[in-house]
Amino acid sequence: MLAGLIVTTCAACVPSNEPAPSPQSIPPAASAGDLFKAVPVPEVHEGDDAKVALAKTRAALALANRRIEGGGRWVDGLRGAPD
Repeated sequence: MLAGLIVTTCAACVPSNEPAPSPQSIPPAASAGDLFKAVPVPEVHEGDDAKVALAKTRAALALANRRIEGGGRWVDGLRGAPD
C-alpha cells in the first residue's frame, strides 16, 4: 500500500521546462512601511450621518487600494520587474 502511495504521489510530479526561480533574500514586510498593514474598518455608530459613514468607508477603501498597488510595486521591485 505504501508503495502505491509513493508511485501515485511521484506520478503527479511533472518536470517543467521553466527555469527554477533564482534564490534571493526577501526582506521582511515591515521594511515596506505601512504597505502591508491592515486598513482599519471605519467605526460607524447608530445615528451617524450616512454620508459621513460612506465618506469614511470610501477613504478606507482608497487607502487599502493604494496599499495593495504599492505592495505589488514593492514586490516587483524586489524581483527586478520593469515598471
